[in-house]
Amino acid sequence: MGYVALLGYNLRRATAHARLLNFTSNLAALLLFLPGGHVIWSIGLLMGIGQLIGAWIGSHLVLRHGTRLVRPVLVTASLAVSVKLLLDP
Repeated sequence: MGYVALLGYNLRRATAHARLLNFTSNLAALLLFLPGGHVIWSIGLLMGIGQLIGAWIGSHLVLRHGTRLVRPVLVTASLAVSVKLLLDP
């Protein structure tokens, strides 16, 4: 949402940049926690595979369907996370 609102990117370009930013932040976290031995490899690898699959599916859906699909999914996901954060004690 920041890429669209602040930088004026279209949803297709913003989605591509968000995937790259997400991957970079995960790599930085891995490099930060690795020296301390705080990495649970089985969970981390499973989450990494899930991220790759999700990014692949998401990018193909954006290329195929564009904003017609992305905008409602983005709004629904944002609302769901907001409701969860408000309802958690």
